[in-house]
Amino acid sequence: MHKKRVEKTVNRKSCIFYLIAILAVCSITIGCATDGSFKGTSKRKTVSRKTHKRLSVKEYSKMIKKEPGVAEHYFNRSSAFLDEEDYENALADLDKAINMDPENSKAYFNRGLIYKKHKHYPKALSNYTRSIELDPSDAATYYNRGNAFFSIGKFKNAVADYSKAIELNPGYSAAYINRGVIYNEKGANFKAILDFSKAIELNPTSEAYTNRGYAYANDERYSKAVENFTEAIALDPSDPALYVNRGNSYLSLNQLADALSDYNKAIELDPKNADIHYLKGQKFQKLLHPGEIRTSYQTFLKYADAEDKRIKEAKEIVEKYGTMLEK
Repeated sequence: MHKKRVEKTVNRKSCIFYLIAILAVCSITIGCATDGSFKGTSKRKTVSRKTHKRLSVKEYSKMIKKEPGVAEHYFNRSSAFLDEEDYENALADLDKAINMDPENSKAYFNRGLIYKKHKHYPKALSNYTRSIELDPSDAATYYNRGNAFFSIGKFKNAVADYSKAIELNPGYSAAYINRGVIYNEKGANFKAILDFSKAIELNPTSEAYTNRGYAYANDERYSKAVENFTEAIALDPSDPALYVNRGNSYLSLNQLADALSDYNKAIELDPKNADIHYLKGQKFQKLLHPGEIRTSYQTFLKYADAEDKRIKEAKEIVEKYGTMLEK
């Protein structure tokens, strides 16, 4: 049987610099995954993603040519198009499948995913809602509709959908994380920490520990934040954002040497990251030699975007420390 798609990836890298700059904003997990496969039953026997190789677009096209009136062939070909990230053709096939079989909840779900990916949120919400009407027992649909609500700032609706997803599937760790993100952004740190802790109990990922670290930092419990960022680093040692955020927690604890060590590790991992160089120069002026501070800002200027509003300030600092070094 074919299964519906769920959102697979954690959209963490897109927010990395924002998180580095202010430490305690937990907006990194929207778009978490469940099993990344198709979900649901179909009227005709089809190829299972888990037990068989999915047929190709060409093979499904042959099936459509032989049986042009079978809605599921279009649905299955749309899945093959999605595998190839050909969203235009996938959407066209889903439209055909729905026109031929308007009771197919999986088709509405997958169409919602495509609209969500392309930021057509009203259409995404409409399709997720129709999928729920046809199959109100599917946790993934509530979860993904919650993500769409999150994307347009309707956090109350998002929390309701994440909560429903958890009710239907108490082991849904991603739903706990995303609900915790909203609680944390709304200042409900206790609820956020409970959700992140439950997510860790279910599936101890770097994302779950990272978000709990942000929640503890928001609550000014910096030792706990350090512990959680350390756990996240153990699971994902190549992510520079984790070192910067742990470094920021060390700064709040006045552990300057540990903080500087983490910043240097982040720079080693991502040497062209202008934000890290800027923050190193800004935060460690009491610890670094004037030449090192100047170098940090010079490196920031080398990699900063042309429209970065900090460029003027950085140039002034470079000039200031240059004059100091000449004396």
